[in-house]
Order: sequence, then structure tokens, then C-alpha cells
Amino acid sequence: MKKLTVLILSLALCAAMALPALADGNETEPIGDFKPIGLGGDPAPSPGPDPAPDPEPVTDPDPAADPADDFTDVPAGAYYHGAVCWAVEKGVTNGVSATEFAPASTVTRAQAVTFLWRAAGKPAPTSSVNPFEDVKKGENTDWYYDAVLWAVEKGITNGTSATTFSPDDPVTRGQMATFLWRTLGKPGDTGSLVWYADAVAWADSRGVTDGTAEAFTVDGACPRSDVVFYLYNALA
Repeated sequence: MKKLTVLILSLALCAAMALPALADGNETEPIGDFKPIGLGGDPAPSPGPDPAPDPEPVTDPDPAADPADDFTDVPAGAYYHGAVCWAVEKGVTNGVSATEFAPASTVTRAQAVTFLWRAAGKPAPTSSVNPFEDVKKGENTDWYYDAVLWAVEKGITNGTSATTFSPDDPVTRGQMATFLWRTLGKPGDTGSLVWYADAVAWADSRGVTDGTAEAFTVDGACPRSDVVFYLYNALA
């Protein structure tokens, strides 16, 4: 009995000595300046440096050069500069050489009608009837043959007579304005007996012929600069 009592007292003494150690291990109690993050959690990571900024976006290379830049005779400030760019982009004309547009050169009636035809997308004529003796098809078909037949079908030109188109004659300003007016369906048609009257009035009201170096005269020759300028103002 005495031995049992001694054993119990020994066990009680050991338990009393263990209590402070258990209290020190309590993770919910702060120790000094340390702030616990919770039972069983990993310590909060210290903040690192700010992430590197996104790299600057890669810009596209410079846009394609202006189509008119290839022509040494088309200054950037010329009134017809934008018209030449449009005409080249649309395949209306590519100039007289790789480096020349020849803005002051004469445009023939065949060239003027071909420019219109190209601007319209080169539609194939639906008829093979050719009323003009000076527009040939055959072994040596004229390069403007389809353009002229298309223009006749659309009522854009009636020729210089019932049997002649006069492809090599210079196109006049009055003729060019009339070709465009007819291409667009004769807007504002009053039925005037003067063949160019309604066309010129329309072109003037739309600003089609305004801004050229030379004043508009019905019978004046229309150079390449002004032909593409008229086309651009009316069709672009």
C-alpha cells in the first residue's frame, strides 16, 4: 500500500511538471511580435518585387508606299495625286512607264473608254455587234475592242458617227464629262438637245471637274491628269 501511494505521488509530480511545456506550444497565442496565421498554416510569404511591366506592343511596319511614289512626275502636292493613287490601285492605269505617269499627255477616246471599262471591273460585252469600222476584231484585234463594245452597249458612247468611233482622237473635257454622266445613269437628265449640257451641269454640281489647273472648256483636250481626276471624283 505504501509503495502504491509513492507511485501515485510520483505520477502526479510528473504531470505537474509537464503542464508549462504544453502551454508554451499553443499556436494560437502570440509570441512577441509574431502574428500567427492559424493552426497548421504555412507562414505568409513575404511580398516579392512587382512583376515586370508588359513589353511594349510590337507595331506594324510602315504602311505600303504610296502608289504614286513610283512616278517621278506626280508631286505629292499635285491636285491629281490622290486620283493617280486611286487609278493605280484600281488597275485603271499603270502609267506610261514604271516611273512616269505623263500627267500632261493627251488621252485618246480609246484610252478614255478603256479607263472607264477598267474602273467598272472589265465587264465582258454581251453582244458581238460592232457598229464601228475603225474598231477592229480578228487576227489583230484592237486592245480597246471589248471596252468600246461595252461602252456602246451601256449607252456611254455613240461614236463620232454611225460607223466611226475615232479611237485615236483626243478626248475632250465635254466628252469625258458626258461619258461619266452616262456611266452613272444620266443623273439630272433634262432631255437637253445640246449633247453635253446636262452632263456638264451635273459635273459642275458634283465638283467632278473643279480644281484642275486648266479651266473647263467643252472642246478642250483632257490630259491624263484630268481624266483620272474626273474619274476619281465621280467614281471613287
